[in-house]
Amino acid sequence: MDISLYRSFIAIVESGNLTQAAEFLHIAQPALTRHVKLLEKEFHSPLLKTGKGQRHVEVTPAGRILYHKAKYLVSLEDQIARDISASNAGITGTLRLTTSPSVAFQLIAHSLAEFSNENPGITFELLEASTEEQAQNLLNGISEIGIANAPIVQPELFQIHLTLEDHMALYVNKKSPVLKGIRLLSGSPRAVTAPISLIYRILESLPLCTTQGCHQADMQFCAEMGISPHPLCVSTTVTAALQWAKEDRAGVMAPITAGQMIPENLIAFLLPASHVSNFRTLYTVKGAPLSELAKHFLDFILEPADQVDGEIEPVESPI
Repeated sequence: MDISLYRSFIAIVESGNLTQAAEFLHIAQPALTRHVKLLEKEFHSPLLKTGKGQRHVEVTPAGRILYHKAKYLVSLEDQIARDISASNAGITGTLRLTTSPSVAFQLIAHSLAEFSNENPGITFELLEASTEEQAQNLLNGISEIGIANAPIVQPELFQIHLTLEDHMALYVNKKSPVLKGIRLLSGSPRAVTAPISLIYRILESLPLCTTQGCHQADMQFCAEMGISPHPLCVSTTVTAALQWAKEDRAGVMAPITAGQMIPENLIAFLLPASHVSNFRTLYTVKGAPLSELAKHFLDFILEPADQVDGEIEPVESPI
């Protein structure tokens, strides 16, 4: 099968319009129509149907299947070209990653910056997405490596290369009335250990914000501890959730990683790891061939994995 037929079909589906697709591909519209007919003849099924509006098309169920498979095949051919080019030029190309939004900052700080220094000829494509969107990015060949901070979708389709356990913390504004009478240690960016009685006090007194990926585990923790929280907001990112604590409107339960700087006006209390934790997962599509650049990055990040994250160093209890 001529791969250009797949490229034509992808362009039609993504534009929803034959005229726009023909302009994008720089070919005549009758030629584009012939490409569709050849594909429908090959797969013995209608792939497109005419919708409302001139030249507008809609995708049939069979066409939707072909679209996703064609995306993968086209990305594979493009990857072959990139690999050959990279082989001839040394380690070059674009490393295509998809990550949970809250992971991107730490990934750049702990891994991508150093990897870039060691391999100045490469560029990065970093797509921040939910775990559902990450799965589609990987399965469609848009990205090669995923890093999630919540349970991955359809795990049977993916190969897990690394799983790291994060601690969970309860973030509170230092000026919150709930901390009245507590002597806080100033100037420390590290997480703080605190007696469980203080955790109870905070969760019973303040509204609670959580992140989407950890919400279920957070609620289970509260139930196991006999705490009845007052939910205020579930955010898709840690950054958004922490803004509620910065505004002194809520306490926030969110992951905390080694080396993470705590916002200046917040304090982070470590939650008992025996009761609640979070996991970051490094994964790829099971059985899918990886580019040489992606393999090189996996080797880079897996070899020092036990040194990159380390242990969170808590300071003494503030009371």
